[in-house]
Amino acid sequence: IRYPYGEAPIKVDPEGRPLRMVAVQPGSGGASGAVVAALTDDNRLVVSRITTQTSFMTGEVTASSRAIDLGTPSGDITQILVSTNLRNMIASTADGRLLYYDIVNIDQTRLADAVEIGGGVGITTMAFLNGSISWIVGGSDGSVSQWTLVRDDENQWRIRQMRSFDAHDAPISAIAVEFTRRGFTTGDAAGHIKIHYGTS
Repeated sequence: IRYPYGEAPIKVDPEGRPLRMVAVQPGSGGASGAVVAALTDDNRLVVSRITTQTSFMTGEVTASSRAIDLGTPSGDITQILVSTNLRNMIASTADGRLLYYDIVNIDQTRLADAVEIGGGVGITTMAFLNGSISWIVGGSDGSVSQWTLVRDDENQWRIRQMRSFDAHDAPISAIAVEFTRRGFTTGDAAGHIKIHYGTS
């Protein structure tokens, strides 16, 4: 067993409440450490930035973390995603909203944008495509769509829909992503699957 962030437990919630949803993302592409985002049993969003140091003498890894309480979001959270560059956190809600949190500086983490996917559709599942530049959203109506962050006229990052894909006849229950390219597969509650490509 390897412990890349040390063997000591890492406290994600400053209040120490049980966690009922957790997203763990190691950094890549120049981003070191990791981010752990979670939803507590009292419906608070918390995010923790983990940094590590390795002893040159013993090779022992020690980790330190800084946790932020983002409070209770509006709506029931269905999923949390953290980008591989550890800069963006996306949360989805059962009533069909996407929430974008800027986590570049953990002490200045903020809700930077929120949008509804429209049509009264709830979000059942999400998954980043390769590189975590864009993500796929599965809807309660069987819809499948691709979303990303773009700069607006004031140079602020905003959530925008890129495209839609062939829909299912039942709520989306699973998304499996091909990590070497932009392909992905969706499955629905009725047991059907479809194969898609993220640039077509």
